[in-house]
Amino acid sequence: MVGIEPMNGVIALFGIQLNTHMLTIMALMGIAIIGLIVALVDLIRTRELKPVNAFGLFAFIWLFSLMIEIVIFTGWITGGGDDHTTRVLLRYYDFLFVIVPLAGLSVFIANLQERVNVFIRWGVAIAVAALITPAFSGFFGTLTIQIADAPNLAGLVVNQDVFNGAALVGFAAVALFATFPKFTAWAFVAVLPFTLVGTGWQIQDQYQGFRAELSASDKAGQYINANFSPEEIDNALILATSRFDATNVAIWADSAKVTYEIYGPGSQYDASMAEPGTTFIVTSGDLGVVGDVRFLHPR
Repeated sequence: MVGIEPMNGVIALFGIQLNTHMLTIMALMGIAIIGLIVALVDLIRTRELKPVNAFGLFAFIWLFSLMIEIVIFTGWITGGGDDHTTRVLLRYYDFLFVIVPLAGLSVFIANLQERVNVFIRWGVAIAVAALITPAFSGFFGTLTIQIADAPNLAGLVVNQDVFNGAALVGFAAVALFATFPKFTAWAFVAVLPFTLVGTGWQIQDQYQGFRAELSASDKAGQYINANFSPEEIDNALILATSRFDATNVAIWADSAKVTYEIYGPGSQYDASMAEPGTTFIVTSGDLGVVGDVRFLHPR
């Protein structure tokens, strides 16, 4: 029945992906999220929808409702066969990495944090610190980091100075909020150079690296195009660990009929599964092919 497997993916991955997104968001925007929480606490306490509270509430709803949608989407496509179990699709709300900090900063500039009960303030600080801690202590190493999925996250983990700097100033900002709340706005002066400027610089470097040189998939597609006839290419099969690599081969092969399939890293493909008439198989990534078949594996 259509839809059953994608729904199973949603159910199975919902908690895992929600945790992944929460830890990632807190690592990149922890102090800004605290600002949004302060706006909600002040709104509940005063029952007055001031412009700064409205901005914070708007950013909070936008961020976390979109997060839920992306978590569901990730499970749905994984259940449909395109494994996104360890991937983080931040690209769909990457623009909020500007809007949310602006909302949080506006709260701190208005000094709403000084009106928050000390126990609530410390409770929020401890909760956010508890979420930041695992994010910077090995969690990112369990994820598949792709610049196409999450530019900010990819930019954070590729440079040790940016990574360590973001961790240190992130924790310092949370501590400053808990102990000297009136100075919290200044925390942004230290946080943003790492979480926006530093990651942005690394993102640009990565894009230039990816686009300036041909990848193994690019070279495989070019080789196929130069050494096989259009008829042979039309009946070829491309196996890859990501849709990006598969389509790279297909684009250079220049055939509208060539097919591709996506498998998890380490998979072994049995050649007997290929459609009758398949001329050859190309693999890209950590994949193997067993059986009587002609195949190419670019490196």
